[in-house]
Amino acid sequence: MNLEEQAAFRRRAKQDVRACILRHLSAGEGFPSARTVQRETGIASLATVSRYIHLLAEEGAVKLPRDRYDPPREEDGQKILAVRHKKLHLEGREDILLSLVAAKTADGRVDVRVVGQCQFCGPRPAVYRVLSCTDTGA
Repeated sequence: MNLEEQAAFRRRAKQDVRACILRHLSAGEGFPSARTVQRETGIASLATVSRYIHLLAEEGAVKLPRDRYDPPREEDGQKILAVRHKKLHLEGREDILLSLVAAKTADGRVDVRVVGQCQFCGPRPAVYRVLSCTDTGA
């Protein structure tokens, strides 16, 4: 497959993901899971589906539900430039939902911070703990 065919394939796959999401939303079913989108579009990789969902959200073509993809808030004097979300599966059925946030401060510096939520899954209800790390070193 040459570069032009690959680009056309990616455009078509992204359009299929968007159409699937909009079909679920218009039917009143809510935002579909990435696995549902993967199954209905036939895209082999769940990571690819997730990437397309987030690309569509960044482009404004779809709006991610706040309860599943709650973006970090802007702090005083900062403007958020970019946010990337990642879910890490750890041993023991434990997940960590991380957000990498790039923000511009009032004095023009760009700060990057990682914020996350630790979710313990199992037979009991999920328990959440907010994680945060900041490096203020020079």
